Amino acid sequence: MLVIRRGGLGDTMLMAPVLAAMRRHWEQRLGSSVELCFAGVREFADVLAAHGACDRAMSSESLGLYALALRDELGMRTRARLAHYVAIAGDDPALRAVEGPEISVFDPSPQRWDEPLPLQIGAQLRLDVRIEDEHLTRSDVQSGGAIALAPGSGAREKCWPQGRWLELASRLARQQETLRIVVGPTEQERDDPRKWDWPCAVHFLAELSCLELARALQTCAAFVGNDSGTSHLAAMLDVPTVAIFGAGWPRVFGPLGRRVATVVGSGAAPPDVEVHEVLRALAALRGC
Repeated sequence: MLVIRRGGLGDTMLMAPVLAAMRRHWEQRLGSSVELCFAGVREFADVLAAHGACDRAMSSESLGLYALALRDELGMRTRARLAHYVAIAGDDPALRAVEGPEISVFDPSPQRWDEPLPLQIGAQLRLDVRIEDEHLTRSDVQSGGAIALAPGSGAREKCWPQGRWLELASRLARQQETLRIVVGPTEQERDDPRKWDWPCAVHFLAELSCLELARALQTCAAFVGNDSGTSHLAAMLDVPTVAIFGAGWPRVFGPLGRRVATVVGSGAAPPDVEVHEVLRALAALRGC
């Protein structure tokens, strides 16, 4: 089986319950186990494979989907490479040119604003998607006592203001919490938290691959982040996660997990969530 979903880290993580439903459907249909392959941004796809959501990860770019509609030799070779799959589900309508596999095309854009995106994608594919399948298999890494803070996001308007992150850090430090600050590629280019005037001692998680970041997050006692791919990753690793939303659609794009709290402001951008709201949500998740 091949599932293709191109997009960011959050988009990729939201495919975990869809992949579980795909595997369940085809194993019941064939009466045997299947090899489930996922193609997307390779670094993100590797996380799904490493944690059991799929059996094999690959780059969607390596599939050469742009050539599917060509009638020349390149197009023929591209279609032939995909023909050995039993079924392909993907976000590119050009897949319909492939003969042999059972082809399903889905639109990854939300069609409604009151239902998680994986359920909407599953409905298009006629799959029984279950949100409880969202979590990734955890390794034997033991959780520690640190709280991870991730001030960045792919979109500037989704980022909680710097001043509130610093206030949150100060108040957590007064509670004797150890803090780790996630620094991703976007933050390094735009507003590097390593240059902020942190009010307490912090440790930075920077220059990490997605797999390395996943392993680091698994050792944390809790996580606080924006509407971002990193928040999705933490939530699906079953780390107690507080996600801060402003103008987004948390019911559609919110992180999925058994220990997740989404704190939503007035809808302003950047989010106008108060620090005490985040602390209250964090304390409730941790049973404090």
